[in-house]
Amino acid sequence: MMATDSLFQKRTEMSRVTAEEEYRKNPKLRPEDIHYLQDWLSKQPHLPAVPAKSVIENHYTIKTHAPEVWGKRDPLSRDIQDALDVTYMVLLPERDRRGNLVLLFRMANYDPSKFIHEKANKAFLMLNDMALLEHGTVPGLTIVFDSKGVGFNFLPRVNISNLKKMIMFLQVVVIEEHIP
Repeated sequence: MMATDSLFQKRTEMSRVTAEEEYRKNPKLRPEDIHYLQDWLSKQPHLPAVPAKSVIENHYTIKTHAPEVWGKRDPLSRDIQDALDVTYMVLLPERDRRGNLVLLFRMANYDPSKFIHEKANKAFLMLNDMALLEHGTVPGLTIVFDSKGVGFNFLPRVNISNLKKMIMFLQVVVIEEHIP
Protein backbone atom coordinates (compact mmCIF):
# COMPACT_ATOMS: atom_id res chain seq x y z
CA MET A 1 0.00 0.00 0.00
CA MET A 2 3.02 2.30 0.35
CA ALA A 3 3.30 2.70 -3.45
CA THR A 4 -0.38 3.65 -3.56
CA ASP A 5 -0.02 6.31 -0.91
CA SER A 6 3.00 7.93 -2.55
CA LEU A 7 1.52 7.78 -6.05
CA PHE A 8 -1.66 9.65 -5.25
CA GLN A 9 -0.35 11.79 -2.42
CA LYS A 10 0.22 14.54 -4.98
CA ARG A 11 -3.52 14.56 -5.65
CA THR A 12 -4.02 17.30 -3.07
CA GLU A 13 -0.61 18.94 -3.46
CA MET A 14 -0.58 19.20 -7.26
CA SER A 15 -0.70 22.62 -8.86
CA ARG A 16 -1.83 23.07 -12.42
CA VAL A 17 0.27 24.84 -15.00
CA THR A 18 -1.08 28.29 -15.78
CA ALA A 19 -1.65 29.75 -19.24
CA GLU A 20 1.10 32.30 -18.59
CA GLU A 21 3.57 29.51 -17.85
CA GLU A 22 2.60 27.77 -21.09
CA TYR A 23 3.07 30.97 -23.10
CA ARG A 24 6.57 31.40 -21.62
CA LYS A 25 7.43 27.75 -22.22
CA ASN A 26 6.15 27.66 -25.79
CA PRO A 27 6.79 30.85 -27.80
CA LYS A 28 4.69 29.49 -30.70
CA LEU A 29 1.60 29.46 -28.48
CA ARG A 30 -0.23 32.78 -28.58
CA PRO A 31 -3.27 34.01 -26.65
CA GLU A 32 -5.11 34.62 -29.93
CA ASP A 33 -4.66 30.94 -30.83
CA ILE A 34 -6.32 29.97 -27.57
CA HIS A 35 -9.17 32.43 -28.20
CA TYR A 36 -9.65 30.94 -31.68
CA LEU A 37 -9.85 27.42 -30.20
CA GLN A 38 -12.23 28.54 -27.48
CA ASP A 39 -14.49 30.08 -30.11
CA TRP A 40 -14.37 26.90 -32.22
CA LEU A 41 -15.12 24.75 -29.15
CA SER A 42 -18.08 26.93 -28.20
CA LYS A 43 -19.63 25.89 -31.53
CA GLN A 44 -19.10 22.16 -30.80
CA PRO A 45 -21.90 21.21 -28.39
CA HIS A 46 -20.78 17.55 -28.26
CA LEU A 47 -17.38 18.50 -26.79
CA PRO A 48 -16.58 19.85 -23.31
CA ALA A 49 -15.60 23.52 -23.26
CA VAL A 50 -11.82 23.25 -22.77
CA PRO A 51 -9.07 24.77 -24.91
CA ALA A 52 -7.09 22.24 -26.93
CA LYS A 53 -5.73 21.45 -30.38
CA SER A 54 -7.56 19.68 -33.21
CA VAL A 55 -6.94 16.32 -31.54
CA ILE A 56 -9.58 17.13 -28.92
CA GLU A 57 -12.42 15.60 -30.91
CA ASN A 58 -10.57 12.29 -31.26
CA HIS A 59 -9.61 12.49 -27.60
CA TYR A 60 -13.18 12.78 -26.36
CA THR A 61 -14.62 10.43 -28.98
CA ILE A 62 -12.32 7.65 -27.84
CA LYS A 63 -13.01 8.42 -24.19
CA THR A 64 -16.75 8.29 -24.85
CA HIS A 65 -16.42 4.80 -26.31
CA ALA A 66 -14.46 3.47 -23.32
CA PRO A 67 -16.36 4.41 -20.15
CA GLU A 68 -14.84 1.37 -18.43
CA VAL A 69 -11.48 3.14 -18.64
CA TRP A 70 -12.44 6.82 -18.34
CA GLY A 71 -15.45 6.62 -16.06
CA LYS A 72 -15.46 6.44 -12.26
CA ARG A 73 -11.88 7.71 -11.87
CA ASP A 74 -11.51 7.94 -8.12
CA PRO A 75 -7.89 7.20 -7.12
CA LEU A 76 -9.07 6.02 -3.70
CA SER A 77 -11.63 3.56 -5.10
CA ARG A 78 -11.19 -0.15 -4.42
CA ASP A 79 -10.56 -0.84 -8.15
CA ILE A 80 -7.69 1.63 -8.40
CA GLN A 81 -6.26 0.56 -5.06
CA ASP A 82 -6.34 -3.08 -6.27
CA ALA A 83 -4.47 -2.08 -9.43
CA LEU A 84 -1.85 -0.20 -7.44
CA ASP A 85 -1.37 -3.14 -5.08
CA VAL A 86 -0.10 -5.32 -7.94
CA THR A 87 1.73 -2.72 -10.06
CA TYR A 88 4.25 0.06 -9.71
CA MET A 89 3.41 3.16 -11.72
CA VAL A 90 5.45 6.27 -11.34
CA LEU A 91 6.30 9.48 -13.12
CA LEU A 92 10.08 9.67 -12.93
CA PRO A 93 11.46 12.94 -11.55
CA GLU A 94 13.90 13.39 -14.46
CA ARG A 95 12.93 13.82 -18.10
CA ASP A 96 14.57 11.91 -20.93
CA ARG A 97 17.21 13.52 -23.18
CA ARG A 98 14.49 15.02 -25.42
CA GLY A 99 12.63 16.63 -22.53
CA ASN A 100 9.83 14.03 -22.48
CA LEU A 101 8.14 13.03 -19.25
CA VAL A 102 8.95 9.43 -18.38
CA LEU A 103 6.22 7.14 -17.04
CA LEU A 104 7.38 3.81 -15.63
CA PHE A 105 5.12 0.77 -15.28
CA ARG A 106 6.11 -2.59 -13.80
CA MET A 107 4.55 -5.41 -11.85
CA ALA A 108 4.80 -5.46 -8.06
CA ASN A 109 3.07 -8.83 -7.77
CA TYR A 110 3.85 -11.50 -10.36
CA ASP A 111 0.77 -13.60 -9.60
CA PRO A 112 -1.39 -13.29 -12.74
CA SER A 113 -4.56 -14.00 -10.77
CA LYS A 114 -4.09 -10.68 -8.94
CA PHE A 115 -3.68 -8.62 -12.14
CA ILE A 116 -6.78 -7.08 -13.68
CA HIS A 117 -5.92 -5.41 -16.94
CA GLU A 118 -8.80 -2.91 -17.02
CA LYS A 119 -8.00 -1.62 -13.54
CA ALA A 120 -4.30 -1.27 -14.34
CA ASN A 121 -5.08 0.61 -17.57
CA LYS A 122 -7.36 3.01 -15.74
CA ALA A 123 -4.78 3.70 -13.02
CA PHE A 124 -2.04 4.18 -15.62
CA LEU A 125 -4.09 6.67 -17.62
CA MET A 126 -4.97 8.53 -14.42
CA LEU A 127 -1.25 8.88 -13.69
CA ASN A 128 -0.72 10.12 -17.23
CA ASP A 129 -3.48 12.73 -16.77
CA MET A 130 -1.97 13.86 -13.45
CA ALA A 131 1.43 14.27 -15.11
CA LEU A 132 -0.01 16.42 -17.90
CA LEU A 133 -2.02 18.54 -15.46
CA GLU A 134 1.05 19.13 -13.35
CA HIS A 135 3.55 19.73 -16.17
CA GLY A 136 1.37 21.18 -18.93
CA THR A 137 2.50 20.74 -22.50
CA VAL A 138 5.64 18.69 -22.95
CA PRO A 139 7.53 17.54 -26.03
CA GLY A 140 6.20 14.03 -25.43
CA LEU A 141 5.81 11.08 -23.14
CA THR A 142 8.18 8.17 -22.86
CA ILE A 143 6.38 5.14 -21.49
CA VAL A 144 8.67 2.49 -20.06
CA PHE A 145 7.12 -0.91 -19.44
CA ASP A 146 9.42 -3.16 -17.45
CA SER A 147 8.22 -6.63 -18.41
CA LYS A 148 10.38 -8.56 -15.94
CA GLY A 149 8.33 -11.43 -14.57
CA VAL A 150 5.54 -10.96 -17.11
CA GLY A 151 5.03 -13.91 -19.41
CA PHE A 152 2.35 -15.65 -21.40
CA ASN A 153 0.68 -16.56 -18.10
CA PHE A 154 -0.59 -12.94 -17.98
CA LEU A 155 -2.13 -13.10 -21.46
CA PRO A 156 -5.49 -14.56 -20.35
CA ARG A 157 -5.78 -11.59 -17.95
CA VAL A 158 -5.66 -9.06 -20.80
CA ASN A 159 -8.98 -7.85 -22.16
CA ILE A 160 -8.34 -7.50 -25.90
CA SER A 161 -11.16 -4.98 -26.41
CA ASN A 162 -9.80 -2.81 -23.61
CA LEU A 163 -6.25 -3.14 -24.96
CA LYS A 164 -7.45 -2.07 -28.42
CA LYS A 165 -9.05 1.08 -26.95
CA MET A 166 -5.91 1.89 -24.98
CA ILE A 167 -3.67 1.49 -28.05
CA MET A 168 -6.08 3.52 -30.17
CA PHE A 169 -6.01 6.31 -27.58
CA LEU A 170 -2.20 6.27 -27.47
CA GLN A 171 -1.90 6.25 -31.27
CA VAL A 172 -4.58 8.77 -32.15
CA VAL A 173 -4.44 11.17 -29.22
CA VAL A 174 -1.00 10.98 -27.65
CA ILE A 175 1.28 10.02 -30.53
CA GLU A 176 -0.51 12.01 -33.25
CA GLU A 177 0.47 15.22 -31.48
CA HIS A 178 4.17 14.38 -31.56
CA ILE A 179 4.72 13.13 -35.11
CA PRO A 180 6.58 15.78 -37.14
